[in-house]
Amino acid sequence: MSVQRIEIEATAESIFSVLVDPYTYPDWLVGAQRIRSVDDSWPEPGSAFHHVVGFGPIKVADSTRVTSLARPRCLELNARARPFGRVRVRFTLQPVSPAPGENDRTELSLEETPTSPVLRLLTPFLDPGIAVRNDASLKRLREMVRAKSHQP
Repeated sequence: MSVQRIEIEATAESIFSVLVDPYTYPDWLVGAQRIRSVDDSWPEPGSAFHHVVGFGPIKVADSTRVTSLARPRCLELNARARPFGRVRVRFTLQPVSPAPGENDRTELSLEETPTSPVLRLLTPFLDPGIAVRNDASLKRLREMVRAKSHQP
C-alpha cells in the first residue's frame, strides 16, 4: 500500500471538484492518457469512467469505478488496467486550520492499495515507484487547483 499526502491552499470542495471530474485526470494523473467516456450517473457509486492509461508505447484501455463517495471528504475508486491488475484508490481530504490571515488549506491523502493477487505479491517492489508517481501526480493536482482558483 502506498500513501502520499500534500497540503493544498484551497478548500476541500475546490479540490474535490477536480477529483470528481474525470476529464481532468490526464492533466494531473501521471500515466493517464485520455478519457474515452464517462457514465451518465458519474460520480455516483457504481458509475465509471473509461480511460486509456500507459507509459511510452504501452497503452491499456480500461475503466475506473466509484466505490464510495462522501462529498467533499472522501472519494474511493476501483481502478483497473488489465492485464496488469486492479487497485483501490482512496482520496481523503482534511481541512487544515489556517493561521490568522491565511487562506483555507486542505490536506489531501492518496492511498493506493493493490487488490489483484499478482499486484499484491509485487507490492514491496512496486511501492517505491508508485510513491514517486503519486507524489508527482499530487503536485500536478495542486498546480491545477491553484490555476483554477486564480481564474475569474
